[in-house]
Amino acid sequence: RAPAAIRVPGAVILALSKGISRASDALVIVVSEEKGWISMALKDRLYPNLGTFALLEKLGDAREKSQ
Repeated sequence: RAPAAIRVPGAVILALSKGISRASDALVIVVSEEKGWISMALKDRLYPNLGTFALLEKLGDAREKSQ
C-alpha cells in the first residue's frame, strides 16, 4: 500500500523552496496542486504566483545572469 499523503501548507512549501535556493545554486519552481499557481525561488528571493509569461521571463533572466 502507498503511504498516506502528507498535507503541507503552501506557505511552508514556499519557505522551504526559498531556503533551498539560499543554501544551493538551485532555481526552485513550485506549482500549487490546489490552485495551479506557479512560484519560483532563486538566490534567496521568492517570486510568488507567477503567470506563464512572467515565469518564462524570470527563467530567461536567470539564464542570462548565470552565463
